[in-house]
Amino acid sequence: MEWYSKFLVAALVLGAVSASAAACGRSENVGWAGRDIPDSVAAHGAAVESLIEARTAEAEVDAVAQEYQQLSRSLQQVQMQALADPEFGRRWNELLSDVDAAILARSAFHRGLRDRRVEIERLMQRPDTLSAERQEQLAQNYRNIQLETARVRNEELRKSAFADRYLEFQRALFDKMRQLAPSRIADIDRLLEIEEQAFVPLEPNPPVPGMQPIR
Repeated sequence: MEWYSKFLVAALVLGAVSASAAACGRSENVGWAGRDIPDSVAAHGAAVESLIEARTAEAEVDAVAQEYQQLSRSLQQVQMQALADPEFGRRWNELLSDVDAAILARSAFHRGLRDRRVEIERLMQRPDTLSAERQEQLAQNYRNIQLETARVRNEELRKSAFADRYLEFQRALFDKMRQLAPSRIADIDRLLEIEEQAFVPLEPNPPVPGMQPIR
C-alpha cells in the first residue's frame, strides 16, 4: 500500500531547494553592484536561476520517488506479512473506520460516493445480468470512487486528529517488518525515513486576531 504521493516528496525537496537559494543569495548579483544591476540582466538572471532550481528539484524528486517506489515494491511482501498480524489488522481497520467516520460526518458528497460504491458492489455480484459495456462502466466508476476515497483518507490522516495516531501505527508496523526481515533493516529504515519526511501534517488555520470563532 502506497500512502505517499510524489507531490508530497516534491514539496519537501522544493522547500529545501528554496531555503538553500534564499540563504546563499542570487547568482545574478555577481559582477554588479546591487543598485547598478540593469533590470533586463536581473530579470534574465532570475529566470535562468529559477529554471535551474526547478530542474534540480525535479531531478531530486524523481530520484527520491524512484527510490521510494523500488523500496516499496521490494518490501511489499514483508509489509503484507506484517499487516497479516491480527493485531496490526485490527489497529489499521479501527484507524480507517474512524477516519471514514470523520469524512462521512461532514461530507454529503462522500456519503454519496459510499452509497454508490455499495450499489456497484451489489450489481457486480451478478455480472451475468450486465452487458460487457455496463460492466466496464461500473468498473471505471468503482476505480474512480476508490481513488477519491484514498485521496481524502490521506488528507484526513494528515490532520491533527489522526496524524500522531497514524505515525505511531506506522512505526510499530516497521518494527514488525524489521523482526520479519532482519537482513533488510537498512532498506526498511530508509523507506520509513522517506515516508516520515513526506508525511506533512495539516495544521488548522490559526485564528485571526480580533475575530471571534463562529458558533
